[in-house]
Amino acid sequence: MARMLRTMALAVACLLRHDDDTWTIAVRVEAMHCDECRAGLEANLKAIRDARVETEGTTVTVTVPEKVRVGYKTIAAALPSDLKLKSVTVTFRAVVSAKGERLDARAKDSGQTFALANLDDKKKDAVGELKKSLKEPWKYAVTGELVERQRVETVLLPAVPAATTWKDEK
Repeated sequence: MARMLRTMALAVACLLRHDDDTWTIAVRVEAMHCDECRAGLEANLKAIRDARVETEGTTVTVTVPEKVRVGYKTIAAALPSDLKLKSVTVTFRAVVSAKGERLDARAKDSGQTFALANLDDKKKDAVGELKKSLKEPWKYAVTGELVERQRVETVLLPAVPAATTWKDEK
């Protein structure tokens, strides 16, 4: 329950910083015990193409254009060796589609694909609810915890994402 609440709080923070043409990544670490660690993490994340980085406490928020591909491995590799990754929460616009029993989210401009799964399988079936509500055009503002499961990048949904429209479409 606490994990779900933390993810939802980070999701709200991401949405507040999210702009239509970007995706937002909130990186939480266990502890930021020195300025050198903070500076190292910020520098590594700023190396991501066109990244804007803000740090508040143990959370570093990265904003990148939608066309930039950023995955879990990219974020994990940016961590200095003495920092421990707690969570990565992402917010991006995507087309959601069903692939058999699985739902996938394809990021709008980068085309990067993520599997969608429930954050907490016992509490809320966000994926099941989303499957029931899928209808054209299937465009959503996806927010959830980014993980890697069996070599598949997966976004764990704390709640059903909101349907959205894209202003830049004709």
